This record gives sequence, C-alpha cells and structure tokens, in this order.
Amino acid sequence: MAGLLHTLAAVSTLLFHLVLNSNHLSSGYVISAHSSNRLLSHAPSPASSVGGATLSHSSQQSRRFALLASDSTASAPSSTDGAAFRFVAGVEAHIQLALPRKIFCNCPSTASCGADDAKQPDSAPESSPDSGPDVAAGARCMELHRRLSDILAAATSEVSSRPYAADSPYSKQDGGIQFEEYVRIYNQSRGAAHGNPEDHLPRAAGAGTFERPNQFTCPVCKGEVGALPALSPLAVLYGLAACHAFSCQPSTSTSFERKVYSYPDLPKRYQLTQARNPIGRNGHILLSSGREIRVQRVNLEEDTARTLSADGEPLSLDYNRSGIGLVEVVTEASEVTAEELVDCCSKIAEAAVSSGLCKGLMHEGNLRFDVNLSVPAEGSKRVELKNLNSFRRIRRAVLQCLSSGRWTQGTDSPAEGAITLDAAASGSHRHNAWNDMLHRHFHHRGAPDATAPVGATLAWRSANKDVQYQRPKSSGSWYLNIADSNIPTLTLTPQLTATVASVALSDDRPTLEALHAAFPAVPLDLLAVVRKTNARIDLFRRLCSTHGEPGFVAKWLVNYILPLVGARSVDVEQLCELLQAVSAKRLNVDTARRMLPDFLASGLSLDEYMRCHGLGLLDEPSTRQFVDEYLARCAAKGPPRTLGAAALTRLVRDIVAASGHRLSYSLVRDYLAPPAGPG
Repeated sequence: MAGLLHTLAAVSTLLFHLVLNSNHLSSGYVISAHSSNRLLSHAPSPASSVGGATLSHSSQQSRRFALLASDSTASAPSSTDGAAFRFVAGVEAHIQLALPRKIFCNCPSTASCGADDAKQPDSAPESSPDSGPDVAAGARCMELHRRLSDILAAATSEVSSRPYAADSPYSKQDGGIQFEEYVRIYNQSRGAAHGNPEDHLPRAAGAGTFERPNQFTCPVCKGEVGALPALSPLAVLYGLAACHAFSCQPSTSTSFERKVYSYPDLPKRYQLTQARNPIGRNGHILLSSGREIRVQRVNLEEDTARTLSADGEPLSLDYNRSGIGLVEVVTEASEVTAEELVDCCSKIAEAAVSSGLCKGLMHEGNLRFDVNLSVPAEGSKRVELKNLNSFRRIRRAVLQCLSSGRWTQGTDSPAEGAITLDAAASGSHRHNAWNDMLHRHFHHRGAPDATAPVGATLAWRSANKDVQYQRPKSSGSWYLNIADSNIPTLTLTPQLTATVASVALSDDRPTLEALHAAFPAVPLDLLAVVRKTNARIDLFRRLCSTHGEPGFVAKWLVNYILPLVGARSVDVEQLCELLQAVSAKRLNVDTARRMLPDFLASGLSLDEYMRCHGLGLLDEPSTRQFVDEYLARCAAKGPPRTLGAAALTRLVRDIVAASGHRLSYSLVRDYLAPPAGPG
C-alpha cells in the first residue's frame, strides 16, 4: 500500500508540473523507461561500398558532414578564409569547481586541488599555450577554498542556536530558507565541521586518478533509487565567486531543477541544474580586442559520468566524474569570427583559473566547451560542437564546420541500429508511454514538435582530428525541467554576496594593453605569453631593467627560457650575464641555448662556466683565419660556386658548426659578404 501511495504521489506531482508548464511542453518529449548502466551499442547497419571501401551508415554521415559536400548549393567559406568569416556563435563553458567534495554528496572530487598541487612549481617543461592555464594556479584554488571556508564558519556561528528538529527536514520548507540557516542544518545532519581547510582536501586527486574508474562513488552520484542529494553550501559560495569572476548580477535566491533527458552518461535520466533560477545573470567577457561578449547566465550543476571503451568492446561508465560540481557559463549568441570565438573561450578559462574556481587542466576535463554555430545567411540550422577541451580543437572544429558546406542541407539522422543494450537484447524497440501520453495531451493545442531537430550535434574525434556526427540537436523546449523538492530554495542576502565578493580572488595581472604600452617594442604575441602568470611578468620586468632590450629579452624568455627552465627559481643575474654575452657576440645563440639549463644549475659565473667547458667565441682575427682555412679545404674538393642568399646562410651555418659553435654568425657572414658601405 505504501508503495502504491508513493507512486500515486509521484504521478500527481508530475501532472501538476505538466499543467503549470503546458506552454513549454511539446508533443515530442522523450524519456527512457530504463536506467541501465550500460550505454549505447551501435548494432550492425547496412553497409555500402564507396570507391571500393565499405563504410558503415554512421561513418558515411560523419564523412559527409566533415568534408566538403559536392552537391551543396551553399556558398560556405573555404578553410583558407574561414578565419575571417563572420558567423553567429554562443559558448557554453563547463568549469569543474575545485571543491574537495562532490556537489551533492560526500565523495572526494577528482577536480579538487590537494596540498601537493599547490606546491607544484612553474617548472619546465611547461604546458603548451594551447593546453590551457598553468597548473601553478593550484595555489589560487587553495586560497579561495580557505577564504570561502572561513565564510561558512562565520555564517554558522552567527545563526541563532534554536533546536534542530530532526523530524522536520529542510526539504519540506516550501518557502525556502536563509543560507546561514541551511549551513547549520547541513552541518548537523551531515556531521560536517569546517576547521582547517586542508583537512577537507582529498589527496587522492592526482594524475593517476582517472586511471582507476569508479573509485570515488556512492548511491547519490550514481543516481540509485532512494538516494537523496544534499547541496554543499561551499558550492553555493563558489557559485557566488563565479558571479564575481564573470561580472554577473547574483541572484537573491537559488534553486535546482531536474533537467530530464535520456543520454548514456546519465543513467538516472536527469541532471541537477539551475535551468530556471541561475545563481547569476547578465555578465560580460572582455576580449583582447576590447569587444564585450555578454554572459547570459552562470549556473551550478552536476557533472555527468565519463564514458569508457576499449578495443571496440561495449561502452561502460566511470562515475568518478559524476556529481562533480560544475559552473556553467553561457554567453549570448553573437556575431564573431573564429579567432574571436577562440579568444572568448580563452578569456573564460583565464577568468576561471585566475579566480581560483578551477585548476584549469583542460586535458583532465577541468574545462570543457560546447560551441553552437549558425550562419543566418545560409539557413536556420545550427551545429553544436560538444566537449572541446583545447583551444586548438575549438579553432579546427569551427573552421571544419564553416567549410563543410552543410548549412543548407537537411540534418543527418542518427545511425541506424543505435539502440540501448536492453532493447537489443529483447529484439525490439519499446514504445515510450510518457511520450505517447504527452503527444495525446498536447496534440490538440498545436504545440510545436520539440523533437524536430534544429541542427546537428557533433563530437571531436581525437584519432582523426576532426568532428563526427553524434546526434540530432533538439530545441531547448525538448527538455523537461522539474523542480527538485529534495533541494531547498536558498535565500542569498546582499550581505552574503558582498562578503564573497570581498574575498574573491581577482586577476591582479596588468592587462595586455598596459604591458604593450610599457614595452611598445615587444610584439603582442610575445607579451601574451609573458602575461600568463605573475611569475613570468616579474621575471620579464627584472630582466628588462637589467639588460635594457625588451624585444631581445621577450624573444629569449618565450622561445628558450620558459620552455627549458620555467619562470620560477631562476637566478636573474645569471640570466642577464648570459643574455649580455649573446648580445655582445661572446656566445652564439645555439651555444647559449644548449648550455642554459646546466649553466643556471651550476651556480657559477658565466666566465667561470665558459673556462670550465672551453666555451666562448673566437675574436675577429681568429674567426677570419678559421673561415679562410675552411674555404681552402672546400676549394680543394671542387671549384667554388656562386653563392646566393640561401646558399650563403647554409655556408655560414656549416662554418659555425665546424668550429664547435665558437664563431659568431654575424662575424662570419660579414666576412664572407661584407655589407655595402654608405653611398
């Protein structure tokens, strides 16, 4: 009887929400009747022969979309002019918060920043410019966690000490509760204590964590029936800090909904998110060009599980990622170029890392971007690029789509035979009772069909370095958002918002424009690399103040010093000695580059190091004597040849190499081809 009553109550609640949201629902709502842990398995589909090769139906669709369509009537831009082509795009950035625990349970988060991460130096070899912000940002994550934990402790102590009724859970308070009161109830019900921040930072979050699937899981993050979520108060403060980072207006209250949809990485068939009441709205991002991109909203949500596959075997799930707290940053659709789009994503990542929200390790999934593209002049279809985790991939995927010539084409349908393993085992597709009921209920109202695709969703294929068709893209009304009564509506006071804003980490680095104004002789691309961390900026300024040639210093710092030795624990006096020797032509570039790491580690002065290793350039008379002897040996092997510019460069390089790199390139070149005098 109790089970029947529970079922009736659930159905009544659903029907109540259907009535309230009848204007938003449509006849095409689809929800799976099963919550299997197993994922999609593509059954064999009819194959066709193309040019003697056999391709599956899904492979043909991917290839048709990725390549230029010969039958297209659209005037799509080519890959050569795609960078300057303007199109409409919006960005959805998924930022994994560096919380010690998952957002709705007490499992350790693999995105957290342990004590060992904070001590990681800015050492070489550094990550490439495309791989995202420096891993040294772990210290900022630790600092933000400490400050927000102090706010939680203060909020708990300020709440009145009225008794806590265990039989009256906060989930039954329909009008919402103050954040401070929720913190007290959460701590008492969970037995949590906010003391030393490092006590709550799991050390298991390291490079090898993702190699051990399903290590940090519980019934809540796996979506098991009956497991109730408990919103982390610390995650709410992180959300307010995200509002500050992206210049958003914080909400006065926050609530969560179940975003219901059927997708393999969500076996429970819904995601806890803030579809109706995001924690922040109306922000902006400033591009390098000075243009402002509007941020529509910033909301908290949970991450999904991670798909696993090996050797073509059926897919499985890794729940280590499921339930990790996310901040989703959604920009408004704007007309941009490919470079502006990449710059927008770069600025989002930069703000997330500099504010301490995220470690910024894009290869581990800390930052992922979904990009929605459309070309209004070529039709109303949209393309969604999913889960791009590097700026190079964003640029390549966008340019591939712009040059695909598919904008006026009909949207591809998903691969035939793509059914769940349960349906495959039964040999038939089961009808969806919910979809049928909603179709009958709203058909007479003329509601639009939300399942009618508005475009296509594509995913990046690392192996082939291109995009692949994944599924049709449906409109936003295809999803059903139901308020989750297990998570209370929290009231956020202006005092709380101001407190978080006062302790939120800000980017104290000078802007690129300010750096260029201070060092106008340095190209912007070099200054952009220098500006990535405060350690780099400080080292650059100290070298410039001693050496006096900012352009020369910037080239050496970006091309040699940072890739070889990093920006921390570097002796500036030793570096200046080396750079001055290169400028004075006492050392050539190749010798200085090869000796750089060992010279800095030796602790010797440059003269001492050069004497110990027999280095140093020959003087001008010795240089001319060596060149004459080298040319004489070459003349004995054959008649001399007329030297062009390229041949002269090769000859100079060969002579310097033959001397053991003890000759100055410029002295050898000037001796072989004396510069023309004035007049």
